[in-house]
Amino acid sequence: MSHHFRIFLLCFLLCPLTGCGDGGGEQVLGAGATGSSTKFGETDLTPFLRAVERHPEGVKLHLTPHSDWMNPVAGFIQESGAAERRLVHAGKTVEKARATEFVWDWSPSGERAELTFHLAPEARAQFVEALEPNKESRRQSALSQGILYAGVGIPSISFQSAIVKITDKNSGSGSATFQTLTLGNDEVTQNWLTRARVGSLSTALMSAQASSSALFSGGKPSTVGATVSTTSEQVQILSLGLTFENVTFSQPAGGLTVWDVDENYQISYGIVGSKIQLKFVLKNGFDGWMGVAFHQFFFPADTIIVWWDAQTNSPVVWDAYNPGIPTLPNFPAPLRDDNPILGVPGASPYDNQQNVQIVSANRSGDTITIVCERDLDTQDLYDYRFQLGTSFAVWAGYNENLTFVNEFNAQQPFYTKQAGQTWRL
Repeated sequence: MSHHFRIFLLCFLLCPLTGCGDGGGEQVLGAGATGSSTKFGETDLTPFLRAVERHPEGVKLHLTPHSDWMNPVAGFIQESGAAERRLVHAGKTVEKARATEFVWDWSPSGERAELTFHLAPEARAQFVEALEPNKESRRQSALSQGILYAGVGIPSISFQSAIVKITDKNSGSGSATFQTLTLGNDEVTQNWLTRARVGSLSTALMSAQASSSALFSGGKPSTVGATVSTTSEQVQILSLGLTFENVTFSQPAGGLTVWDVDENYQISYGIVGSKIQLKFVLKNGFDGWMGVAFHQFFFPADTIIVWWDAQTNSPVVWDAYNPGIPTLPNFPAPLRDDNPILGVPGASPYDNQQNVQIVSANRSGDTITIVCERDLDTQDLYDYRFQLGTSFAVWAGYNENLTFVNEFNAQQPFYTKQAGQTWRL
């Protein structure tokens, strides 16, 4: 059964009563900022804009579907000759932009729309150049205890110490040079080093983690230094150079991005190896649940819920999905992904699984900290598919002092505080 048909079947079975929101953009060049506006003709797109993407014909806008803009813009596209109108985004103007394609899609990740504009070459160059993010360079040094991930199917390789210099270009390319990189002297490391030096790893995408912080991902090694010394326990690489195309560097440098939802609740997020890692922190002295939904709203959305169970004195995590159907017994709370209610005929073996694992957790004084992670793409119908270099809406909420009931269909305590934000991996 195809993925699109499964999505359609899910909508038919579960979602006749739900509303939908937006999804994420790709290859983002810019988005509506405070004080800016985005208009096509007389239609104000600002409240619905998610991101702006480079396109061979011009630009593509990622928007939240809504009749306020869908109806007039769809009319423009259907007009004879696809009439040209002014396109304004964040203070940049193209006098003659032609809307050439409109795509609407829905998935468990949310409802989304894409609107493509044809721009004349000279206007396209000026418009896109004005939206290019600034380039920056940064340096790292004296890293200790980390992991190199050398591609799908290849075991991870630990290192004890390294000095690394990173050049970061936010437009999508970068380089990293490791010096005095000390790897373990084991068979996996020796085989990887041999293959890397002869160039047989050229198709493997690499990522690196320093301590518990993501360093970079999606890198393709092109050069490896040849100066190596071996002891009984370590392989000392005196020089190791790696250059990458379309690499994604962590933000901020060497760590997770921190979002202070409010004075009591904090979420940190980022790429660690081949996974997305989330760190939940509750600082109010109680045991309430914490959650994040990968969508602009509480539902429909892929959701992760964590809390500290006082009875067992241990952390709990739910890999969950919230269809937001009022007739379900737990409404408006999410369901665990493996709840039989979410079962779909002909489902793949990847569907309805608990794919989120707890990495670490502790309770100290008034603070609860729970760190968990999951694969970027689990292939589970109910899990959001994270793509490097994309922006997407998230919703965060927590209950100040009540936890979830660890049962499939129980009534769950509602959130007491909530907020939204846009993330970029």
